[in-house]
Amino acid sequence: MSTYNVDEFVEEFSDDGSEAESEIPRRRNIDLLCQVGVRLQQEIHEDVGQFSDADILDARFDTDEEAYLFYNEYAKFKGFSVRKDHKTVIKGKTCRRRFICSCAGQRANKWSNLQRRRKKARRLTRCDCPALLNIVYSEEVNTWIVLDFKSEHSHVLAPTDGSQFLRSHRKVSVSNALLAEGLYGLGVSKKKVMDLIVARAGSHAAAGCTKRDLYNQMNRSRVERILDGDANVVNAYMEDMSMNDPGFFKKHQVNEKQQLTKLFWSDSQSQEDYKLFGDVLLFDSTYRTNRYGMPLVVFAGVNNHRHTVIFALALMNTETIESYIWALEAFIAAMDNVAPKSVITDGDAAIRSSIETVLPNSKHWLCVWHVVQNSLTNVRTQGFHKDFVDVMFCKGPPENFEKKWGELLTKFNNVAKKKWVHNIYLKKEMWAEGYLREYFFAGCRSNQRCESINSVVRLCVKAGLTLIELVERLLIKVKHIRHRDFEAEANTMMTRSAQIPNLSRIGE
Repeated sequence: MSTYNVDEFVEEFSDDGSEAESEIPRRRNIDLLCQVGVRLQQEIHEDVGQFSDADILDARFDTDEEAYLFYNEYAKFKGFSVRKDHKTVIKGKTCRRRFICSCAGQRANKWSNLQRRRKKARRLTRCDCPALLNIVYSEEVNTWIVLDFKSEHSHVLAPTDGSQFLRSHRKVSVSNALLAEGLYGLGVSKKKVMDLIVARAGSHAAAGCTKRDLYNQMNRSRVERILDGDANVVNAYMEDMSMNDPGFFKKHQVNEKQQLTKLFWSDSQSQEDYKLFGDVLLFDSTYRTNRYGMPLVVFAGVNNHRHTVIFALALMNTETIESYIWALEAFIAAMDNVAPKSVITDGDAAIRSSIETVLPNSKHWLCVWHVVQNSLTNVRTQGFHKDFVDVMFCKGPPENFEKKWGELLTKFNNVAKKKWVHNIYLKKEMWAEGYLREYFFAGCRSNQRCESINSVVRLCVKAGLTLIELVERLLIKVKHIRHRDFEAEANTMMTRSAQIPNLSRIGE
């Protein structure tokens, strides 16, 4: 092998610097165009406007992608859109590229002659436009050079403000895509996400994409995320949670096709909350919050600050007695086999049977909020609802309730024979104040309390969510609830109740 030693290095400069002076500024301008974020869009456009056809024919590019970025920016200034066309590859290496105006060519006849068209045909855009940029890789100079450039168009060019609607100039940036994904994960609607991006950019044009572009990007991200199966992604996600939380409890069930049918989970903090505030359990399964229609079961309670706490969550594919028994057994197992003293539900027959099986010693009540809502739905007689609520919260022994109930039916004799009125009376020991006065219910008897617990889920989830999206939103909601409790606890520790003198006089 031959070796060479450098004895001397001499720098030589050409006396005629005209070629260098003409090339360096042009090279610098192209670099500025291809460095994303170096200049504002308006300044980039001004640079593009300085290029003549001869300048573009003399341009040099380090990569074919750099050439595309330059031509696309040039097209944006001129008012047309660019499409990547022919590419020549030799021995696995790209050696020639052609970029054309998006109006080049004609629409294929097969799209124009569809017999069973399901959608309205899109407006025509192609009109054999000859504008193009041909580049080729030169091994002599180790760079891409322009082989052919045509600036003439066979159509009207878009005005400056109209370029934002052309396809090659509409792109959801990485930052906007990440922002949209984060906001949507917090429950922000797609429309509001777009509004925030526009406000952040300063205008629709500066946002760089249309509403439809953003929606499509968000949908693609959702699909890509669950390519391995929505349920598999959820299982993997919870496995990661269990690694960070040794007390994390998860139980799931699959069918013969290995499809997820049931899922239950509770973290260590939820289990600690249950030890402190688990005397009363609110068991609700009235939500259809995902694209598969799987009911979401919420196990909740009330803490010492009268705030809602989440003990556990479950997803099931059916609402049968067996499914609810499975969920309750998983709940009791997660809570060290400690049963609640009382359980509040919406009155579903399957839930009632499952509670009698799994929690035979727990007092079962009906959720006031659901009873009130059902009265509005089933009895539309004017004035009945208000009087019904008064009877529900009637103070005193059961005899007082029976008297008030009789007066109610006498006043509204047209509703006495309604099936719902008859059935709700048979369950009176599960909802009437007179029959529940000896039991502890942690303030959950009030309509406001039950409605507040009901809103915990509805404010953060929507129908059509994937399982992983639903799980993530619920976990975020639980974090918000715990932060609020931490704030209340800190406020209790660092402050004290104001002492008001002469309370007896105020009472008078």
